[in-house]
Amino acid sequence: MTNVNDRADFDSPWKEIIEAYFPQAMHFFFPETSALIDWERPYEFLDKEFQSTCS
Repeated sequence: MTNVNDRADFDSPWKEIIEAYFPQAMHFFFPETSALIDWERPYEFLDKEFQSTCS
């Protein structure tokens, strides 16, 4: 049986990669949506806020 904490350890590297390369990832996976985004504006990741609303 997989422990919840073990799954979180596998999740962390992916989150770090997406945060480091967010514009590139958006352009690769969602090119039409990426073209509509003003990348000059700052953005922030809200992963902790999402977790608190789901528990």
